[in-house]
Formats: sequence, structure tokens, C-alpha cells
Amino acid sequence: MRLLSVDWDFFFPSGEKTDYWALWDWGHSEKHGGELLQVLWQSRAVGFRHYKMDLPTTSGEELTFWKRFTFSDDCELYLGDSHKGAIRPEIAEGITAVYNYDAHADCGYHKDALKNAKRDQRVACEDWMLGYHIVNGLKGSDLHVRYPSWRSYAMTDEPNPSLKNVDRQVDDDKPVDVIFDRIFIARSGAWVPPWLDDKWEQFIQDCPVEVTDILGELTMVRDWDLSLVQQELDARKQLMKMHEEAQ
Repeated sequence: MRLLSVDWDFFFPSGEKTDYWALWDWGHSEKHGGELLQVLWQSRAVGFRHYKMDLPTTSGEELTFWKRFTFSDDCELYLGDSHKGAIRPEIAEGITAVYNYDAHADCGYHKDALKNAKRDQRVACEDWMLGYHIVNGLKGSDLHVRYPSWRSYAMTDEPNPSLKNVDRQVDDDKPVDVIFDRIFIARSGAWVPPWLDDKWEQFIQDCPVEVTDILGELTMVRDWDLSLVQQELDARKQLMKMHEEAQ
């Protein structure tokens, strides 16, 4: 049985290699949830608007993504916010190969990642792929990572996984000649902004497999008010003006 695991950030090009890289230096943490994360996204949006930049959006590849894949008649679709949900028992059971379409490999990012995961018997969003080796006994060659073309530099920027022979490649946007029996899609709300939630919802609706279950807390469309961004910008400008007048 094959698992197709998709991180929504696969379709969200970042500007970490541009002159405005600091706008993307967010200090990600999935511990930032709820109202705190909402405030953080508002602050990040203010940063873009301060420099008169459009709010970042998707690559558009999500519009044709599903046409590339074939699914079994009894294929199941699971949704979650964190990608670590891909190792949940109801998803991992019987899986013999994993194809992860993700802006990050999620195979651990330091040389002791596998050793530590085995010792602790625990994985997280950054190394959940290793769980399929530990629990299901999959070899590195059974784990397939596909980076989006906009992040081809990940092949050299990210360290080699501590599990040998993981198949890491840049996605070629071609049809995938295998049949998938299970799908997991992570929204990654700490990485992808709420102003794209309508596109996220459409992406789920476009999937040819109906949703089997939603794991954990997941609000499909988060509260987002662009007018609050403008209000914060105006407040900052007023403070700057008051500061200049006080000089």
C-alpha cells in the first residue's frame, strides 16, 4: 500500500532567497496556535504591506496537482494541520511506500535524528518520515521526497537524511506511475498564511477522493481580516510621525 502525503506548503513559494528574506524569517513553531498565530500572521502581513509588496500567494501548481495521480477504488483521504499526523496508526497501517510532496524533507535535519527518534520512540513534524522506518520497517529507498521546483535549492541546503538512501528529488510535474491507497494532507497553518485558506479549501474539494477523517483540530478557513493589517500600518505610521515631531 502506498501513501501520498502532501504538505500545503509545497504550493507556497517563500522568499527566503530574495533580498527581502527577513520578511520570511518567521521563527516557525507549531506551538504557536490559535489567537497567537493569528496575531503573528497579521504582523507578517504588515511587513509585506510596509514594503508595498503583495501578500504572497500560491504557485498555482495546486490547480492541476491531482491530475497527475491514480488512486485505488478504496483510497482514503485524511486531513490534519501538522504533518506529523501522517504517522498516525490509522494512516501508517499497511503502508509499504511513502511519497511526500513537501517544501521540506521531514526526515530529520541533523545526523542523530534517526538515533534520537529510535531512542525516544517519538517523531515530530520535522522527522515524521523516520517513523515509517522505525514502525513499518521501510528502507530509505521506500521513502520518496519530492521538493517543489521553486525550492530546488533544498537538495543542497538541506542535510542528507540520517536514514540512508532516502529518494529525494525535485518534482518534475509529470504523472506519477503508481497507484496510491491512502492520502494525507497537512495544512501546516504555522507555515502557510490564513489569507490562502480559500485556496486550501478548494484544493481539498478538487481531490478526487472524499475526506475519510480530519485528525485533531483543523479549522478549514481561519478568521482573517485584511482591514486589521491596514489599521496596524496606519497606527505604525502615526507613531513614526509622532516620534519625528518630537525630535
